[in-house]
Amino acid sequence: MTRRALRIAVLAGLLAPVLVGGCRTWKSRAGAPRDAVASAYGRTLRVTFVRRDDPGALDTLVLRDARVDGDSIVGSSGWTGDAAQRRRAIALADVREVASPRVHPMRTAALVVGPLALVASAVAAFVVWTPISY
Repeated sequence: MTRRALRIAVLAGLLAPVLVGGCRTWKSRAGAPRDAVASAYGRTLRVTFVRRDDPGALDTLVLRDARVDGDSIVGSSGWTGDAAQRRRAIALADVREVASPRVHPMRTAALVVGPLALVASAVAAFVVWTPISY
């Protein structure tokens, strides 16, 4: 393994956690849906709600820039910059859960330590198995 290849391997191992963005989970927000959305104004929220066309079924939608507007939770869904991104509204009476994203510290630590351990193992193997020439 050349020095350049070793640098690339180390750089890739260090940048992998940054590129992945850490492990995110959804944390359910306590309280009434109106209060949960109001306390997280302008954030991305995952809203679980009862479907109007099938009252027994639940559906989930991720809303960006979520806010309460009258008797509904309003936000945009779809990919950022995508033509499919559009305004969505969900009646507060249909909402069963509101959750906000958070970084899971243990999973993120594992994501950082794992690649570093892999790079350290590769470097150690390179050092141990490379013959010394005089």
